[in-house]
Amino acid sequence: MNQSSATKHRRSARRSLVAIAVGFAALVVAGGVAYASSPDAAGTIRNQTGPAGTKGATKGATSGTTTVPNDGAAHTLVTLDNGVALQGVCGPGTRNVEILLRDPTGGHHLQLWGTFTTDYVLTPTNGDNLPTAGPLPGGSEVDLSVVARNRAVGPFAHIDLHGASGPSCDFSWMAIPSSS
Repeated sequence: MNQSSATKHRRSARRSLVAIAVGFAALVVAGGVAYASSPDAAGTIRNQTGPAGTKGATKGATSGTTTVPNDGAAHTLVTLDNGVALQGVCGPGTRNVEILLRDPTGGHHLQLWGTFTTDYVLTPTNGDNLPTAGPLPGGSEVDLSVVARNRAVGPFAHIDLHGASGPSCDFSWMAIPSSS
């Protein structure tokens, strides 16, 4: 490549980068959100917001961490306000940790969708009118990220649950409730 075509190539690359940067800046200014909208009489597209709903009382996010013994039994880590019990199983063995969601009322009221990960393998999951979700396949580490509720008790919550195996197993979770 001679110097003239190398200079043209650098200019072309710079123009491409500038175009990308301008496009990215436009997305940031627009809120970075794609939405359906139609232009007004002046041809301006505006963000359209629906009417505000009533706001219910929310408690806010809850989180925790605990360790359970390596005994192969299901241990309830926490029961959320929306009626979903998070459970963890440790063992038997040092590379076997499992997580479950359970309807503590004994009914078939769980509704959920999201993903779980076992030893870094991502799998979609969903279900409706379940007594229990899980145990999800065990491994040395498991993660669950779902939106779930107990239909008989409360509204949806975004739930993240992590388990790590060892001589005992460590579990951490966070749940963010919806407002209705």
